[in-house]
Order: sequence, then C-alpha cells, then structure tokens
Amino acid sequence: MTTEPRRRIPAVVMLLIGLGLGWGMANHQPPVVKAVGADRYGDYSLTSGAIAIQYNDQTKIQAPLEALYFLDYKGARLMATVPVQRSSMSGSQMIEQFVERDLIADFKIDVDRGVNPHFLMTNGSLGAFGEGWAPL
Repeated sequence: MTTEPRRRIPAVVMLLIGLGLGWGMANHQPPVVKAVGADRYGDYSLTSGAIAIQYNDQTKIQAPLEALYFLDYKGARLMATVPVQRSSMSGSQMIEQFVERDLIADFKIDVDRGVNPHFLMTNGSLGAFGEGWAPL
C-alpha cells in the first residue's frame, strides 16, 4: 500500500490569497438600510422625511436632518416639526415646535359646495443631487 505525499500550498500563494480576500472585504460596502414610510391610524397619518444634510466634523460623515409630518384628515391640517435635542445642566430635552397648515385654505377648496376632500401623504427622494431634501 503506497500513499502519495500530500501537496502543500506554497506560503506565497497563501499570502496572495489572504491579501486578495482582505482587500475585497475592506472595499465591500454593505447595503444601506433606510426606514422610510408613513403610518396611519384612523383619521391621522405620520411620516418623516429629510430636509437637509448635515456634516459631522467629528465622525466625518453626512447625516440627514429629518422632519416629522402629522396629517389630520378630518381637520384638513398638516403639522410639521424638526425635533432638536438640547442639553442643559438639568438634563436633555427635545424641542418640538410645530408649524401648521390649513389644507382647505392652501388648496382653495370650496367645502360649502359639498366638496369632501381626501388627503394622502407620502414623502419622496430627490437622490444625491437633492442636497438631502425630500418633497412631501
């Protein structure tokens, strides 16, 4: 019974394989996961959307600045806020000042004629050239 000698892979080949795998894994960008959409309950709808891109000098990354939008179907009101966290000696708090729009007045809808408007809210994306702004 004869046994064949095991062939060994030369160290140079293993080094090249390791370098190739390391280079490939270092340059691989994992897909970015983003949660975008709206949620509604009864006569209300809530969504978020980017309004600008901010650059963080410490982490050297860009991050979108988000706004929250709240739609009241029955009242035909659209409210929006840009939450900002503020820290002080007593702790941190979220500053939430809402702005409000009357959709009946904005769209000049004549409800006296029996028009019963229905509103839908969704946000879009303008891509890389939109400077982070997302239309609502």
